[in-house]
Amino acid sequence: MKKSIAAHVALFVVMGSQAVSAAIATLDSKNTGVNHYYRPDTVGSHAWSDAGVTFNLDILDDGWVGTTWAGLTYSDIHDTITSSYLNQHAVYGTGKDYSGSGVYAVGYVDAYNGINPTITFASAMTVNGLYVNNTTYAALDMLNGSGFSKQFTTNDWFKLTVEGFDASAASQGTVNFNLADFAGYTDGANRENYLVTDWSWVDLTGLGSNVTSLKFSLSSTDNGMFGMNTPSYFAIDNVQVVPEPASIMMIMFGGLGIVGYRRMRKSYGM
Repeated sequence: MKKSIAAHVALFVVMGSQAVSAAIATLDSKNTGVNHYYRPDTVGSHAWSDAGVTFNLDILDDGWVGTTWAGLTYSDIHDTITSSYLNQHAVYGTGKDYSGSGVYAVGYVDAYNGINPTITFASAMTVNGLYVNNTTYAALDMLNGSGFSKQFTTNDWFKLTVEGFDASAASQGTVNFNLADFAGYTDGANRENYLVTDWSWVDLTGLGSNVTSLKFSLSSTDNGMFGMNTPSYFAIDNVQVVPEPASIMMIMFGGLGIVGYRRMRKSYGM
């Protein structure tokens, strides 16, 4: 009997250790069609999920040009050349997702309507991290300037901030990552060397094991009377999470409880 229980305990320890393995939201299951992106037609919330991770997406009626969007959408647009807001949904660099053969997410911070890109989880997690990159829209504006934003030069920067929250909406801390950093730039240097042009890992383990949501925000040295001039877009892929240890223990002891119940039924002819 003791040997059998010990064996079951060992089994659930193994199962628990397997469950601790990181889950990755690669987004590759989100089929957009060739060179397309997800853009619902109706106004309202259109949150979407991948591998148990939920991404916010809001479609808004701005009263001027019809509908706009905010939050996170998914895309496989491959366009690293077209500038301006007409190319909002394309990642820079290779123009492809992290794996090179699938879909990535594009985030847009809508400061006017107070909508930030957010990711939520079904339960408390340790978020190992995710891959980030610039969008073509933001990158080309920083490299060349536009009618709305300046060409980046010495000491300019463009920063992504990721903040974690627990189930009671208490902050678990922030992690900053520079999508562009022109410290040390000198006239005539290649501006591309001072901004992110490839998928880059952002370690979020410092936020702890009790994270139920992430909020993304952007800041820049290029600001005007209406706020940030740098296009407030970024791209992410391969969100990697690990369930909170307490959740694994519940799975283990829940399983042991089932084993015990079945043994009791057998012993008493239930």
